[in-house]
Amino acid sequence: MADRSRLLEQQPASLALNPLFSATTDPFRCQSREEDVAWEAAFVLQQKSVTDRHILNLKMEIGHWRKLRPRASAISIVIAVSIGAVSIGATSICTVSICGQTLRAQDTSAIPEKVSGYIRQEMDREHIPGLALLVSRAGRIIKAEGFGFSNVELQVPVKRETVFQSGSVGKQFTATAMMMLVEEGKIALDDRLTKYFNDGPPGWREVTIRELLSHTAGFGDYPAKFDFRKDWTEPELLKLVESIPLAYPAGTKWDYSNLGYLTLGILIHRVTGEFYGDFLQQRIFQPLGMSTTRIISEADIIPNRASGYRLVKGELKNQEWVAPMVNTTADGSLYFSILDLAKWDAALY
Repeated sequence: MADRSRLLEQQPASLALNPLFSATTDPFRCQSREEDVAWEAAFVLQQKSVTDRHILNLKMEIGHWRKLRPRASAISIVIAVSIGAVSIGATSICTVSICGQTLRAQDTSAIPEKVSGYIRQEMDREHIPGLALLVSRAGRIIKAEGFGFSNVELQVPVKRETVFQSGSVGKQFTATAMMMLVEEGKIALDDRLTKYFNDGPPGWREVTIRELLSHTAGFGDYPAKFDFRKDWTEPELLKLVESIPLAYPAGTKWDYSNLGYLTLGILIHRVTGEFYGDFLQQRIFQPLGMSTTRIISEADIIPNRASGYRLVKGELKNQEWVAPMVNTTADGSLYFSILDLAKWDAALY
């Protein structure tokens, strides 16, 4: 069996890098980790499935944030788009840390237009209906604007206040909640899952919280025949996860897992006695003034909410309906705006 600690050490900070930025023609390509300016970006781009190349944060975990956390002089870029995430369709925001080219102070005025040009190009190429962009420096907003439409049918323009669904970028908040509990001594990263799930399957005896956070636990994704239209209860979802054998011995491989983060949300509920979304609201969103950030609810009236879209054979379609409970799990079920993401970004350093 592979050494677990060695495997985790092999997970580089560059796992968070977006393959979209690897082309030699890209103006923001990382040249080195010693660059004077670190770029931290949150992107939402058109996706067709969970394997789409625009899922930017699949390998991101809380530890990588600290390695790539920018200095106070860093420039932050936040982008949000009305899209179809995974095959069921949702509006998604993905977060990724990237390093940027060394810039002198006098060069920074050109950054907003440079980013906007790149965004317009990608919108055209990827058939993205609407997008919100924010650029800030040292916590001060340099540029915040909308492109395209948040609702195509009603021709509602995107603006800086437009609220998007998070998709898998919501996982970073689940990871942050877990690290808060670690700092408070309520859990430990090397605790076995069976400490909190006494009736869990035998394979869970060797799975740690650290491995769930880093996608090395052997948990997989939703089954191919998972019914996204069924309003599952939390116990039913847990039973489903427990029924799926581990894909590999914990700590021996890396494989992105939605079910692992779904389980972490249930663990937060068991440890704190609170629904994980309430914990995030009280401990992160409210203290940071992230007023639009919340768990998804299609029933509630939410000002400035963007519609979600997906591409079907090149044609734009509305996102498919998902049962309310499925839209509240800890693997990525949030709403927020670029203004809220800027507040979150500023709180990281």
